[in-house]
Amino acid sequence: MLDYNVRCQLVDMFIDDLEQSNVERSDIEEALYQPTLQSRHLLF
Repeated sequence: MLDYNVRCQLVDMFIDDLEQSNVERSDIEEALYQPTLQSRHLLF
């Protein structure tokens, strides 16, 4: 899978190509991502 930032760039370019003012990329994945919680799970 591509890096998250690369995926976001691709989605942003796709949205730009649509030329629709009512379409935007959701940032819910950024809001839900908690690296400290994830790294704790990897330790146990």
